[in-house]
Amino acid sequence: LGARAIGRSTGLAGGTGADLLVLGGALSGTSTASTRTDADTVGIIGAATARNALVADAAIAAIDGGSGNDQLETSGNVTLIATSTIRSDRMTFSGVGANSATGSSEILARASGIDTGAGDLAIHSNSAVNSGQLGLTAVAAASDASTAISLVGASVATASTAIRATALGLVGNAGRDTLLNSGNLSVTASASGGSQRSSVTLVGANVVTATTLVAATASGMTGGDGNDTLRNAGLLAGAATARARNSSLSAGALGVTLANADNSAEARLTGIDGGTGNDSIIMDGTLQLGSLATSTGAD
Repeated sequence: LGARAIGRSTGLAGGTGADLLVLGGALSGTSTASTRTDADTVGIIGAATARNALVADAAIAAIDGGSGNDQLETSGNVTLIATSTIRSDRMTFSGVGANSATGSSEILARASGIDTGAGDLAIHSNSAVNSGQLGLTAVAAASDASTAISLVGASVATASTAIRATALGLVGNAGRDTLLNSGNLSVTASASGGSQRSSVTLVGANVVTATTLVAATASGMTGGDGNDTLRNAGLLAGAATARARNSSLSAGALGVTLANADNSAEARLTGIDGGTGNDSIIMDGTLQLGSLATSTGAD
């Protein structure tokens, strides 16, 4: 059982080979993935596995260089937004026998400015330059998720929600990358999780887990592998916000039982990251960075 929504958008794509891609005009774009389910009910007898999985995955990029030696630049006004949401996930599972029940939700949103793409560490050399206005926003959110599981026998019950928002400005990969921001570059990642309620009733040798992970990651410039040169000569602004709320586990069991409820929020923000290799980093512009992570209501 489950539902999946995928959204993909790219302004300029280079593919294989040596590419020269310049985005000099105005570009505004959105990529949206949204999944909603009202109710799923499963009942089984005997050794069985039941899984209810929901996925919402949205990604957008201004320029994707692909593989090869690429020269990539944005010099216009670019605004991109990736949004993923899941709402009203309710799963009910009942079983008799050796049973495994899993209810999961995965919400992913990714916004990228210039990605040099896959390359060869030994032979490829790429450049990514922003001299214009480049604004990137990724939003991932879930609300009102609940799972009710009733099992008799040797049982494993898992209810999990993963919410990840990622915003990346200039991205290098394998090879020698030159990344330069001389314009205005902003990256914003926001991830939030609403109430997840898990109710589990078990008889027998049992393992019960309910988890919620909310993660927001934003990076202005990332070199990746290889010996890279990264320079910010303009304005680089970043924000990462992660909020996890109201995750609860109610468990009733008879027998050997392990129960765990975990609610976590992570906000990771980096202005300039050289990655691996011998890198040169120059910061003669302006950095404005802020991050916030909160987690409440885990029982």
